Amino acid sequence: MLRASPEKVMPYKLAREVILKANSPVAVGTCVCRSLSETPCMPPPYDACMFVGDPFASFIAEESKMFRKVSQEEAVKILRRLGDLAAESGVRISIYHHTNDWTESLLFALKVVKKVDHPQVGVNFNLCHWLNVDGEKDYRPILRDNAERIFAV
Repeated sequence: MLRASPEKVMPYKLAREVILKANSPVAVGTCVCRSLSETPCMPPPYDACMFVGDPFASFIAEESKMFRKVSQEEAVKILRRLGDLAAESGVRISIYHHTNDWTESLLFALKVVKKVDHPQVGVNFNLCHWLNVDGEKDYRPILRDNAERIFAV
């Protein structure tokens, strides 16, 4: 039986940070719900669904004609456009940091929101997910420093 030595196995949180700091592939594609609706909530193109990081982004882009790979810069532009559409409708987009998702870290979700730099694009704060992912850090100063970007708690 082949066993990996502990020196060669990277802890999950460290591996996740390495992946998030890398220029991860992004696949964007047509929102199936909007494309099938008789009265979609946004005009075409319906590029509202995103997969970030491999193997998911590459797989969906290769296997579905509805998705294509884009750069992180283009993904940010798409989020800005969605922010404009949200503003026209009087709503906001709030990224939900959820354990085992690409935005599981509130800190990473806030980085995405800061890059998008749109008043209609923010984040939710979930204490349970915070404790699971970044629980060793004090969340209170982060909430205070980013209050204008946190839309729901």
